[in-house]
Amino acid sequence: MYAEYRHIFQLAKPYLNIRRNDIHTEIVYRFAVRLLESEPGDASVAIPAVICHDVGWIKVPEELHLKAFGPTADPKLTRLHEIEGVKLAQEI
Repeated sequence: MYAEYRHIFQLAKPYLNIRRNDIHTEIVYRFAVRLLESEPGDASVAIPAVICHDVGWIKVPEELHLKAFGPTADPKLTRLHEIEGVKLAQEI
């Protein structure tokens, strides 16, 4: 991970310590870096967004996570993750 984004990742990591989001985020980060090499985009926006995109799951009770995915997903749970994720990302 590029040094300029490592600090953001370290701040986000405690919130990614659920659903293996820390591993997922590192994979998504690598895909984003590769995408930015071939497509126009602002890495200073895209990379922090990639790092913080799942921090909100920490605010959803873990026993409800599986109800937030698939064809019978509860959109309220997904929305909670999004709303809380924005708040946490702003702090990070």
